[in-house]
Amino acid sequence: MECREVIENMDEYIEKRLTDIEAHNIKKHIDKCQPCKKEYIEMKNVFDIISDCSNIQAPLNFTDRVMNNIKSYETSKKIKQLALSRWGTSLVAAGILLMILNFTQYSPSKIMESMYESATEINKIVVNPFSKISDKFKIISNLNIWNK
Repeated sequence: MECREVIENMDEYIEKRLTDIEAHNIKKHIDKCQPCKKEYIEMKNVFDIISDCSNIQAPLNFTDRVMNNIKSYETSKKIKQLALSRWGTSLVAAGILLMILNFTQYSPSKIMESMYESATEINKIVVNPFSKISDKFKIISNLNIWNK
């Protein structure tokens, strides 16, 4: 058994929550390994001190008060994060726009005109095939094939 595994299971060993085989393996390791034996003695002392202490009772509604504090903290944190992300996104977008406008020789009206022309070109590319199909349907409907 490795030291890491012994240390990870040390608390269960002290509380006798391991199987007999696991407990035997840990005991064998502790008897041979000085660092793990030292860790065992220190942890056993802590467990003994804790077990000697009388039970301390939490005040009434303690859990409810803690949970309410956690909820209010998380809510305020979410609101702050949302506000920061929205402001941050807006500031980044505004900065990019200002940078584009500063480094280009185009005026805002020329940029808008270029954007409009690009949009109309895209519209022609998308709409043109549909208008051709529509024209074919008109021709077919005027043939009077359906009336015979």
